[in-house]
Amino acid sequence: MLDTAREILERAAAHQEHPGYRRIYIDRLTADLYQIRGSIEYELDQPGHGISWLTTSKRLRQLVVENEQSNEDDHYELTVTNANIALAMMADNQAQQALPWIEELLNYPAEYVSRDIWTANLSNLYWLLGDYRKSLATSQESFELTVKAHGVNSLRMATYVYISKVLVADRELTICLHGSVHFNTGNAHLSLGQTDEAFESFSACLRICLSRMPHH
Repeated sequence: MLDTAREILERAAAHQEHPGYRRIYIDRLTADLYQIRGSIEYELDQPGHGISWLTTSKRLRQLVVENEQSNEDDHYELTVTNANIALAMMADNQAQQALPWIEELLNYPAEYVSRDIWTANLSNLYWLLGDYRKSLATSQESFELTVKAHGVNSLRMATYVYISKVLVADRELTICLHGSVHFNTGNAHLSLGQTDEAFESFSACLRICLSRMPHH
């Protein structure tokens, strides 16, 4: 269904046949569909992790931004697309290239960005880059943001929804690639040799999971 809708929009744009709708609307909607398609490939851990679909979405978003009828929301959506590409790049062992795009998204005002999630993602990215102290500091920042937004015992503190195998220091490791406060904190502590603190963080993660979704 998604691919059919995308093909209809692309034909309409190619033939300039979209009566009642401005071209910028067609490009916005087509970019949305490419982003959704890439996100599905990413979540299913398929080869490429959705990068090609997301890159096409970015190209269309850029056309929208260059249109004189664009607005601030269009600029923000381009930044979100870049950040989603960054997540896919993390899953594809391209963490260094991903860093600037997540940092750019976090420069947006708080009302635009789920800062708790993206700060947790940034912590994960620093961990992939081997900067464990910065990963820990960023994870502790995401802890405060998540407590404020969702509560100390919320699922956001513990759960993670995407698993991938990545290379870290020439070793293949299985990690989560969505924000998980306690899990990220535990990983950072463990990598720093702080086993007691890591055990405490992983235990907090498990406690919340068992409490909030015991049959998961």
